[in-house]
Amino acid sequence: MLVSASEGPLASAAPDSGPAVVRSARTPMARSDRTASRTDARLTPSMSASCRSPGRRSPRWRLPCRISASMWSMTSWWARALLPRFALGSGSGTSCVATRRNIRYVTNVDGLTIRLMMTPTSTSWGQTRQDSSKMGSLEGVRVLDLSRILAGPYLTMLLGDLGADVIKLERPEGDDTRSWGPPFVNGEATYFWSANRNKRSVVLDLRDDSDLAAALELAATADVVVENFRPGVAERLGLGYSQVQRHNPGVVYCSISAFGDEPQASDLAGYDLLVQAVGGLMSITGTEESGPAKVGVALVDVLAALHGAVGVLAALRHREATGQGQRVDVTMLQSLLASMVNQSSAYLGTGVSPGRIGNRHPSIAPYQTLRSKDGSIALACGNDKQFRSLARSLQLSTLADDLRFHTNADRVAHCDELIEILESRCATIPKTDLLALLRDAGVPAGPVNSIGDAFEMAEQLGLDPTRMLSVGDRSIPQVTNPIRLSVTPVRYRLPPPVLPARGPARD
Repeated sequence: MLVSASEGPLASAAPDSGPAVVRSARTPMARSDRTASRTDARLTPSMSASCRSPGRRSPRWRLPCRISASMWSMTSWWARALLPRFALGSGSGTSCVATRRNIRYVTNVDGLTIRLMMTPTSTSWGQTRQDSSKMGSLEGVRVLDLSRILAGPYLTMLLGDLGADVIKLERPEGDDTRSWGPPFVNGEATYFWSANRNKRSVVLDLRDDSDLAAALELAATADVVVENFRPGVAERLGLGYSQVQRHNPGVVYCSISAFGDEPQASDLAGYDLLVQAVGGLMSITGTEESGPAKVGVALVDVLAALHGAVGVLAALRHREATGQGQRVDVTMLQSLLASMVNQSSAYLGTGVSPGRIGNRHPSIAPYQTLRSKDGSIALACGNDKQFRSLARSLQLSTLADDLRFHTNADRVAHCDELIEILESRCATIPKTDLLALLRDAGVPAGPVNSIGDAFEMAEQLGLDPTRMLSVGDRSIPQVTNPIRLSVTPVRYRLPPPVLPARGPARD
């Protein structure tokens, strides 16, 4: 097992350390506490148990005790092998998750729910808890990233941004996107940069028995496993959900596929372009003259990643409350159908498939691009008040009283006539002056920017759109995460990892 040299050894990913868990709000532990618990021979675990019977408030008690570091290292075996043999383990609906940081045991005995958690803490009473602003929301969560290309890697990058420890497993030749270019900068593909920060890289050849065994051990130590193998491949390798869950019952296992894992989908390839095509997005993108057009970025991959991330976070919250892991399945096709929102809803309501209308909107007018004297702008009038303001600002006040344009439905029905009038006026006004007129009138409008212009605009608005992540003499520019958290902000810890050199597997 080879680890990216730029990110250091994978010491914290040792297989015998047990899977990470999401910390309960009732038993938080800072990173410094966890480090101390591995080195201090005298630990003070606190055992918290609660019993609850339906309709009855139950007592809660805490039992302090001391165990040695060597005893604590046996907690995974102790909880899974010994706890179920005590009186607590005779009921139905029992779950037990033992990890390097705590033991969570939940059982149900004759309608009585018993929850047990044991957490090691430092013996230093004077030690202060780490400032939460320096910790991520997912501090202590370990993610094994078995995915490649974009949807899975983007999902795990989001988890890494929120503080999770992400271990990216790569083939000896590396992730496909390491070779997707141009552009390349200093020999590295910028495509790979876009979805792989805040990760450490491990090279394993899953065709090799010893490397496959190492991957299985990493899966046994993970809170979250993310994969996007073709249907059936993970199971054939022994890395499927049921196989991982057998050794790691609390695991949250996320599978991303193009079309699902039913037999009829098994031979369908899952690239973004194909899903845009078969999912209907290309049928509503472009104009009748241009024919079907794809969106200018792998949008469906990103949508699947976002839906998958929500599913993973929901599953982690459920596990925090119950100790129970689960599988999260996301398909690119379903993510696209859900994300086409009003267009999908229009089809379901009418039975008529929407068509291509270019930059226009099927239900709002004027809501499209318009040509000015020296360039294009985007105009978005979402209600009658904004349309009246538009007419006044362009000195076309009679438009607001024209029965063809009186309401939004009227304007949609007579859109061609409306746009002809607006463009004939806008074509006489320079773009900068036109935008100033519309802005002063409170009409939503903006320039059609290049990507470079968009970054510059975000900078001017104080959005801080970029970060430079550096290790040694290697610096990688990154787009900032759009999520802003007031207490546990996004952290930018590691640049996208370099691929370790090929060599013999090692622990």
